[in-house]
Amino acid sequence: MSQAKSTGKRRLLIVVAEGAVDLNGAPIHAEAVRAAIEANVKIETRTTVLGHTQRGGTASFYDRCLVSRKPRAGTHLAAVLRQGCARPSHH
Repeated sequence: MSQAKSTGKRRLLIVVAEGAVDLNGAPIHAEAVRAAIEANVKIETRTTVLGHTQRGGTASFYDRCLVSRKPRAGTHLAAVLRQGCARPSHH
């Protein structure tokens, strides 16, 4: 994240799966990830619970585009992690 920030990237997508746990089996919560990023990397961070965005109001064009990208990014990350790579490539 620091490298991305230093190269001028303004947006990063981090996916925290519902039911995610750390190496000790403790639950990982999106709010804790957000706080850690802001404290350590000094990047303004927001969290969105996908279920919350799915339940409210009429989706705009931007909402539909954003939601269509989340599964692709998550699938890519899962594939990279499954291969044992330390860091996913940037697409």
